[in-house]
Order: sequence, then C-alpha cells, then structure tokens
Amino acid sequence: MKYYPYTFDRDSAPAVKKVAIAPWNLLSPMPDYVRGKETRIDDALIAYLKDHSVAAEPCKAAGTIWNEQKKEAGGIYDSCEGRVDTEKLRVTIRSTVSRICAAEEADAVVFPEIAVRRAALEGTAVVWDGTVQRIDVAKGSEDFFPANWNGESFALSLAIMIIDKNNRLVLRNVAGIEHPFEAVREGTAPKLRIRKDLLTDSARIHHAIAVSLHPLIPFTGYPEKPAFSKESTNKD
Repeated sequence: MKYYPYTFDRDSAPAVKKVAIAPWNLLSPMPDYVRGKETRIDDALIAYLKDHSVAAEPCKAAGTIWNEQKKEAGGIYDSCEGRVDTEKLRVTIRSTVSRICAAEEADAVVFPEIAVRRAALEGTAVVWDGTVQRIDVAKGSEDFFPANWNGESFALSLAIMIIDKNNRLVLRNVAGIEHPFEAVREGTAPKLRIRKDLLTDSARIHHAIAVSLHPLIPFTGYPEKPAFSKESTNKD
C-alpha cells in the first residue's frame, strides 16, 4: 500500500525515550502572520509525546546553542553567493544536537517548524500534505458560498525533524495544520483573506501532530496516499 511519504529510521527509533524540543522554526524563517501563535501547539505536542511514553521538555538554551554553533562554523551562508552552505549547515546542526542532548540528557532533539506549503483548491476543499479541509467562509458571506474553487493556494503545515544524539535522522515528516485563508465576498466575486483565528482549532492541531510523528508513534489514521505531491516511497 502506498502511504503519504516520510523518512524514518526504524533502527534508531526504539532508543528515543526522551526528547528535547527546540524552539519553533529554529532552522528556517516563520511567516510573520503566524509568529507568536505557534505557542498554541506547544502543550499539545508535549502532551502527545508524553501520552505515548516519550518524555519531552522544551530546551530553553537551544537558541543560544544554535547561534554559538553557527558562529563557530563561520555562519551557514556561502560568503560568495549568499546561499545556504549545506555543509556548514550540516555541521552546525550536528554540533547543536550533540550539545543539546548532552545538556538535557536527551536521546534526541525535535525540531518543529510551521511551514508554508503549496495546496490545491478543489471545489469547496483545500488539499495538501495528507490533509483535506473545507475552505472556511467568513461571517456574513455564507449565502454567497460554497464557491467552486480550482487552482492553487498556500497552507500551513507542521514539519517535524528528529535527530538523535548520535546524529542520525530518526524522523522527517510533515502534515497539514490548516488553510490560513477564509473565503469572503467582495462585490460580486469571491476572495481569500488571512483569517484572524489561526491555530486555534485543537482538532486540527492534534491531527497534524499525530500525522507528523508517524511512524515513530504509529497513527492508525495516517493518509493512504500523497495529497498534492509527487508520489514517493517511504524510506522505512
């Protein structure tokens, strides 16, 4: 059976009993309209891990450690081209993970990220990263919808990367959290605008956590096929 793709090291996974959680989007920029709202997922993520016998605590020193290791590596950007130097980035991540695991006595580090991803608009639904959600409609515009949408949009996903104390990639997975737009009537035409109640739906958050941590923590509701992505075989 074809499943929504992820990367998973089943050999190193059994040793992951305690994890340190790095700050959100430590390795990549966060969308401005989400900044400050990501903390709404913190408690749910920690609770989900603990409920499945994985001890989890945030590492408050992770940001400082990351910046120190970047400095030691001479930064993570190529001085000539201004692009991310993949080797410097790899070295910085490895040294950061080693220091965090040693400081927290953890088996691995969880790097959570809220990522902006491409999504497909299909009728009254938005589809991306193994997730299908109905397009939200703004109050006062209900009589004008449902509209028949076709095309592309952007949506928010929870990306999880877990690296163990031996610097092995244990898990890399991503799951849709929510479409940040709502449909609103503007004159005689429908329009999408950013919602004000982002990341407040606990059911959506819980589903994204469950999908993104699979198969480290097996989830029976895992998507059976990729949604709006090239088909890929899991590396498990």
